[in-house]
Amino acid sequence: MFAYYCKKCSNISYSSSHIKYQNTDRCPYCNSTGLVELSDFRIGEIMIALGYIDRITLTKCLDLQKRVQKRLGEMFIENQFINTEDLNHILKIQREAA
Repeated sequence: MFAYYCKKCSNISYSSSHIKYQNTDRCPYCNSTGLVELSDFRIGEIMIALGYIDRITLTKCLDLQKRVQKRLGEMFIENQFINTEDLNHILKIQREAA
């Protein structure tokens, strides 16, 4: 099962096939082309998919997380990658997509 997040309407859609094998790459809710594949439902992967961070930043934060023993979302807020509202939105996406 593949999950896709629409940047325009914030809905999550699901498909049994990858988007590149479908007839359309448009959101089934708003018909926009702003779909992002949620390949993994971890918070860091969702943040990469939405463009908040890149993979290098995620790797650095995960390494730091092991040393400081904090939740990843807290670290992203402390380092000003996101704010509390963004984190709540990302966690909502994570819950809905899982």
